[in-house]
Amino acid sequence: MKKNLLWLTLILLTSFIAIAAYKPIKAAMMKDNRVDKTISFAIYKGSNYASKVYNSTSAEIYITVEKVTNTNRTVVWDTTIDAKLLSKYPSVKKAFSQKVTVRNVIENKEHLEMNYVLTYNSNGSVLKMLSREFVLDGLKTFAISI
Repeated sequence: MKKNLLWLTLILLTSFIAIAAYKPIKAAMMKDNRVDKTISFAIYKGSNYASKVYNSTSAEIYITVEKVTNTNRTVVWDTTIDAKLLSKYPSVKKAFSQKVTVRNVIENKEHLEMNYVLTYNSNGSVLKMLSREFVLDGLKTFAISI
């Protein structure tokens, strides 16, 4: 009986030690892999806009890049392209482009999203359009057509 009680105590003690050590061992094995991710975007006019109707129509763009972890969102970069007439935006061949690099993204826990708000203003009439893009891996280029 004492022999069985000794074995039972030993098994329980070993089980408790294994359970207590599981989280640190798992954490060490699941090391966070931090990477740099680059997003590129290009802005250009999608139409000719030569008609007189567009002579007083402007567009402004607000762009953000967010780092997303579960339900937490953190803006890591943002910019505003000031309002200018539609005809003043470059053509697709001469598109304005920019690259944004976000450092230390935890590969298995975080992802990036690029959002932009495109605001058209025509003689006081305002139209806002929102777009949200999920960034999967590495260099991703987004086209923003005005």
